[in-house]
Amino acid sequence: MRNKCFMAGVFGAMATLALPGARLSAQDDAHKLTAMDEFNIQTATDPQISPDGKKIIYVRRFADAMTDRRYSNLWIINADGGDHRALTTGNRSDSSPRWSPDMTRIAYVSDADGRAQIYVRWMDTGQTARITNLDQAPDAIEWSPDGRMISFSALAPGKGPHIAELPSPPSGAKWADPATVYDRLVYRFNGTGYLKPGYSQVFVVSAEGGAARQVTTGDFPNGGSVFGPNRAVWTPDGKYLLVSANRHAESEHVFMDTEVYEFSVADGAVRALTNRKGPDNAPAISPDGKMIAYTGFDDRFQGHQTTKLYLMNRDGTGPHSVTDKLDRDAQGPQWAPDGSGVFFQFDDQGDTKIGFAGKDSSFKKIADHVASATSAYGGGSFSVSKTGAIAFTSGVVQG
Repeated sequence: MRNKCFMAGVFGAMATLALPGARLSAQDDAHKLTAMDEFNIQTATDPQISPDGKKIIYVRRFADAMTDRRYSNLWIINADGGDHRALTTGNRSDSSPRWSPDMTRIAYVSDADGRAQIYVRWMDTGQTARITNLDQAPDAIEWSPDGRMISFSALAPGKGPHIAELPSPPSGAKWADPATVYDRLVYRFNGTGYLKPGYSQVFVVSAEGGAARQVTTGDFPNGGSVFGPNRAVWTPDGKYLLVSANRHAESEHVFMDTEVYEFSVADGAVRALTNRKGPDNAPAISPDGKMIAYTGFDDRFQGHQTTKLYLMNRDGTGPHSVTDKLDRDAQGPQWAPDGSGVFFQFDDQGDTKIGFAGKDSSFKKIADHVASATSAYGGGSFSVSKTGAIAFTSGVVQG
C-alpha cells in the first residue's frame, strides 16, 4: 500500500489562510490582534480529493464586517498547489463538497437561493443545478457508487406533545401566542436554540433532481442529533446504507450507546450489525465490501475511555480492535483504496495526526499537524483518493 499526502493550499494556524500583512510579531505591539481582525481571518476545512488524486476541493470560510456574519465558499486547487481558484463566490454558505464517483460532477449544500439545498455542479462546464426543494436543511451528503443518487440527513418534523385543547379567540381578539410544550430531555442547544419537534432521518434523492425519499423511520435520531449528523455510507453494491445511530427506547438517557445499522435503500428494512454497551460510530466499508471499520469502546462508565478502531465482517461477525497498542482516541476512519487497512485521525500531546492501521493490527504514523475537524459521527479534515493520495488541512503556521 502506497500513500501520498497533499495539503489543500497554504494554511496557517488552525488551517488559517493568512491575508497580506497578517503575519504577526510578538515584539511588535502595532501588530497585536484586535477584535476586528476576526473579519480578516479565513479558514479552510473539509478538503475532498478527487478520485484520481489530482485535484482538491475545500470549503473556505470567512466573515463579513458589514453584515457581522460568517459565510463559506468552495475553492479548488491542483494537488501540486497550482491553479488555485474559487468555484463559488459571494456572501452565502456553501459546504460539504463531494465528488461524484466518475469525477464529472460535485454535489454540495448551499443557501444561494435563500434556503439550504443540495446542488450539483458539472465540472467541465461549471453549470449548476439545484436538485432539491426541501423544507429542512440537508446535511452529510454522499454519492451512491453508481452516481445516480445522493443520500443526506435532514429533520423529519413531528407534531410534538399534545397537552390540551385550547379555545379559539373571538373574532378580532389579540391573544398571546400559545404555549410551546417540550417533553424531550434535550429541548434546546447552543447555537441552535429551541429544537423543533421530530427526528433527523436519512433520505435519498436522484442526482438529477426530484422528490427526496425517506429511508430511515421511527422515533429515533437515525440521521444524527444536536451533536452532529450521521453520515450514511453506501455499500459498494448500492443496495444498503450503513449508519451509526441510537435506536434504543431510552436513547436520550444513554445517548452514547450507538450501534452500526444496515438500512435497505429499497424498503428501509433495518438490521443491527453491532450490539454492545457503548458507542459504535463512523462506519466505513472496505472497497471490496467485505469488512466494516468503525470506532468505539466498551462503556464501563469511566471518566475517560479510549476510543478504538474496530474491524468486523460485513455481516457484523468477528468484531475486533486493531489499535489496542495505541493509547489514543481513533476517529474518522477511511479505508485505503487497496483494502490493506484504514487511515484515521488521533491526537497526541495536543497535535492531531493521521495514522494507518493494517488489518493485522500493525500501525504507522502518516502525517503530523493536521487541523482537527473530526467528530464521533464520522467525517473529518482529510480525504483519501482511489490512488492512495491523502488531502488534509494543516495546523502548521506558514511563513
